[in-house]
Amino acid sequence: MKQLRFSSVLSWALSTVVLISLSTRLTAQWSHSPYVNKAISIASNNQVLPSIATDGAGGAIITWYDYRSNTNFDIYAQRIDSLGIVQWIENGIIISNAMDHQYYPTIISDGVGGAIISWLDFRSGTDLDIYGQRIDALGAIYWDVNGVSISTAANNQYYPTMVSDGSGGAIVTWYDLRSGTNHDIYAQRIDASGIAMWTTDGVPICIEAGDQLSPSITSDGAGGAIITWIDFRSGMSPDIYAQRIDLKGLLQWTAAGVPICTAVNDQWYPIITNDGSGGAIITWYDYRSDTGDIYAQRIDSSGMVQWTLEGVSICNAPNTQWSPAITSDRTGGAIIAWLDRRSSTGQHIYAQRIDKAGLVQWTTNGVAISTVSNSLYFPSIISDATGGAIITWIDYRTGYSDIYAQRINAAGMLQWLASGVPVSTAPYDQGSPTMISNGMSGAIITWTDYRSGVDLDIYAHHVDSLGVLEIGFNVNDKWNLVSVPLTVIDFSKDVLFPTAITSAFRYKGGTYMDNSTLANSVGYWLKFSSAQTVSMAGVPRTEDTISVTQGWNLIGSITLPVDATTITSDPGGIVTSDFFGYARGYYISDTIELGKGYWVKVNESGKLILSSSGTISASNRIRIVPTEELPPPPPNGEVSNLEPRTSNPKPLFP
Repeated sequence: MKQLRFSSVLSWALSTVVLISLSTRLTAQWSHSPYVNKAISIASNNQVLPSIATDGAGGAIITWYDYRSNTNFDIYAQRIDSLGIVQWIENGIIISNAMDHQYYPTIISDGVGGAIISWLDFRSGTDLDIYGQRIDALGAIYWDVNGVSISTAANNQYYPTMVSDGSGGAIVTWYDLRSGTNHDIYAQRIDASGIAMWTTDGVPICIEAGDQLSPSITSDGAGGAIITWIDFRSGMSPDIYAQRIDLKGLLQWTAAGVPICTAVNDQWYPIITNDGSGGAIITWYDYRSDTGDIYAQRIDSSGMVQWTLEGVSICNAPNTQWSPAITSDRTGGAIIAWLDRRSSTGQHIYAQRIDKAGLVQWTTNGVAISTVSNSLYFPSIISDATGGAIITWIDYRTGYSDIYAQRINAAGMLQWLASGVPVSTAPYDQGSPTMISNGMSGAIITWTDYRSGVDLDIYAHHVDSLGVLEIGFNVNDKWNLVSVPLTVIDFSKDVLFPTAITSAFRYKGGTYMDNSTLANSVGYWLKFSSAQTVSMAGVPRTEDTISVTQGWNLIGSITLPVDATTITSDPGGIVTSDFFGYARGYYISDTIELGKGYWVKVNESGKLILSSSGTISASNRIRIVPTEELPPPPPNGEVSNLEPRTSNPKPLFP
């Protein structure tokens, strides 16, 4: 089973500390530990592939398909409030348990605290249809038991997706085999009462020759929608087309759809977002150069493409880029994230912002969102409501699939952990993450989870605007050297180390001083009655400048381990002793570990600079000279062993 190993898998990015925001999060029901998370449904058998919508009050409504009956897959849902408290029946309420299977639900807000859910439905026993249901904020069903029909046309209808119609209803689109020969694109509007407003079984959006597949939809801002899809009308090479439909079900553009990209070779899986002006921005991955690249196009409300014919290149870096995701930048442009194999070390996540004029705003070929080794999969993206975005993905850096996330601002600067904030690193695998905004530049993320090792469940996690996390580190019985490696709300010793049995002692001016309030940068003596794990939640500290005076100093740590040989100083080249940790006796440490305190002796007063980046000038690095002198003993002189020890013994003299 996996363990949470912050020291081996994390690399923190500098976060701006907003303590008021942090305070409201630390008192809530959400766990900040990526090893814990919040269970949405842990019913028997499998619950899979959640979809999520806002409840309009800082919480979320989550739906999934569920095999707890041990007979058929059914549709369930649960609401969780802004504090992380589930609001409905434990493990969720039934949305549809009609005969046979119901699969692949998708969900949108109904605008008044509830939601509309649509899904694939096999109740006919012969082919797949589309059904829908509305549920209110209290978990009461609005429409017919087990849902209303959206399309029960002949043959199969596949994979509905939808947007709000702005009036409490929804516009649903899907691809459809009713012709018996080719797949086509259809859509239906259903009002707040569950009544289908357009042609029975849906309006044809595109019924051209060949297959039309995988529609993606966004609102046109006027009660209608813009839909894009993969189109095989030209033969074996797929292109990208789009169509607008108004609130009455009337097509607004060319009857066969507007070509978004018909370049040579293949264009695949378009994803769409609105441009805030009645039009849309569409992105896809594109094989015109024989390797997959990312392209995008903007189309206005009248169906006129706005950027370079056949699309603007978002990324044409070496090797393959694919699986794009898109969100509005709130100023008429978009932010796009994708999977990227430009590196030989695995597939990574990159992102780019493009403005309303079609000009890319960040580094050519995108900003690295996460470039850890091994493979990353399936990025999902939402706006952070301030011109940036939050991106989440599946991450195999530990050998299992975990969930990570990153926030990037409007200028293309990472706001959280450099390689991503861990959302879930629970045992075994987590997958299929999807998310919504929490309304305050953070996110609620949900996924399918195998931590039980028995069956699949649904979990969720809240990440606030600062990327607050919970860490843990071990202490021994009796005396320990500890520190505070995070920015926290309450620096009280009793809050940070509630099980300690002594005051916290710092070393200053050659003497110990007891402290009831702690601080970053400082090491402290604390005594515990037994070995245990200390948990602490706060904002990561990626760098620290620590004032030291000539002689012995007791210093603290930052959130990531720091190789002692990379520590720099001001003035540069300060001579130091080895760094001494304590674990029932002193030992020489080559690494400053999170949560620990360390003794170090310096030849002059100045500052020591700890950084997780390792990019600070080597010319200013400290010069470590071993010494036979040992640090002072604990405050009462109690010590098991004053002989230094190390896993790599070295002489105590240069």
